[in-house]
Amino acid sequence: MMCDLPDEVLRHIFIQLADHQDLVNAGLAGSRTFALSEEDSFWRRLCMFHFTSHQWNSVLRSAEDIDSVGWKLLYGRLLRSAKQLFLIWNKLILQYGQT
Repeated sequence: MMCDLPDEVLRHIFIQLADHQDLVNAGLAGSRTFALSEEDSFWRRLCMFHFTSHQWNSVLRSAEDIDSVGWKLLYGRLLRSAKQLFLIWNKLILQYGQT
């Protein structure tokens, strides 16, 4: 059962989840998984796994740094940014066709 796994194994599993809804659902599986999903270090590792530092800096607003924003909020911004880019890319492909 998932709850029997060590915390570090659960963290490694969570990091492999690329879809935000999967991450949310994993955190809702129980009180222990919820506590793990709220850890700042977990969100930091997720940001490092899925995004580059250049992408991090692109979503930070003026006078913000990662410590003031927090890794979980930063991950949410990065995810929204990536989804927006994907939608723009698909719109361009539909409009101009594939090259």
